[in-house]
Formats: sequence, C-alpha cells, structure tokens
Amino acid sequence: MVTEREKRRLQRRWRRIVAANARAKVKRAHKARRRTARRRTWRRIADPRFYLKAVIVLAFAGLVVLPFLADSTLAVMRPMALRGNDQCRVLRYVDGDTVTMRCTGIGVFRARLLGFDTPEKKSRCVAEARDAVTATWLLRKSIWEAEEMQVQLKGTDRYGRRLVRMFLDGRDVADIMIATGYARRYGGGRRGSWCT
Repeated sequence: MVTEREKRRLQRRWRRIVAANARAKVKRAHKARRRTARRRTWRRIADPRFYLKAVIVLAFAGLVVLPFLADSTLAVMRPMALRGNDQCRVLRYVDGDTVTMRCTGIGVFRARLLGFDTPEKKSRCVAEARDAVTATWLLRKSIWEAEEMQVQLKGTDRYGRRLVRMFLDGRDVADIMIATGYARRYGGGRRGSWCT
C-alpha cells in the first residue's frame, strides 16, 4: 500500500514531468514559429508581388513626394521681386510653362509664363509627357540656380491664368528654357505638336 508521503512525492514528480513537457512543447512551438517566419520572409522576397509593391512605392515617391519637397524648398528659399517691396513665390510647378504662385497683396494664383511653350504633362503622347517632366525639372533648376529673380504681371489668358513674364539674373526665363531644347518660342495662337 502507498503511504501518504509517497503519494505526495509521486504527485510532485508528476507535476515536474508535466511542467517539463509543457516547457518543451513551448520551445518546440517557438522554434517552429521562427522557422515559419524565416520561410515566410524568403517566400515574400522571392514573390514578384513584393517587387511590384516596391516599384509602386518608389514611383509614388519619385512622382509625387520628390517634386512636392522640391517645390516646397524653392518656395521657402527663393522669393521673387514684384513691384516695390512686394514678393512672389512659386508654390508649385504644373509643367515647364505653368506654375502656381503666391504674391503679397494678390494671393495664390496659377500663372502662365510668357514667351515660350513646353510639352504638356497631360498628353496622349508618351514622348511629350516625358519631355514635360524634364522641362518642369529644368525650370525648377533654373530658378534654384538664379541669384536674382523678378516677375511682371501682364493680365490673364482665356483659362483664367495670370500671364507672367519672369526674369532670372536679368535674362528672360523664355530664353533660358528655349536654350535647353525643351521649349520653343510662343506668342499665342495654336501650339505645335511635341509628339515625334
């Protein structure tokens, strides 16, 4: 017959065995989770959808975030002289010849730069849309590199945009943009096609 003391000893031993088995089970489960996580990581890296998502994120950053940061930096760093003590700032570059400006005393408005025409971003032709992005970045670069900037307001066009003549270091921005090859002279009327 089993005494009370032996019974308690057997119960303690049984509890230890059960606890050891539970700990071993937890360790095995933890190792299995780590192995599964490693497999998932490799599967994710090998999956082409992973790369597609990465391309989409990079494209978004390049097409939206980067221009926004560049425009914001230029708006803060590069004010332009208007008449007297008034100043204008370019807030956004729509394309190579259209910008959104803010001038003291006038407010925020969309402006068409006079004297030249650049490709349009919203074009059916891929080559024109590509050249439009290049022209926009060239305009940003020209304004960034200029030491002295002036604008002259000249009225409005049929789309409600203000017509603006812009000078960078004493040179008309139209001449600068035409020299790059991504703009051509324009004095109004029908624009020519940029598609080749």
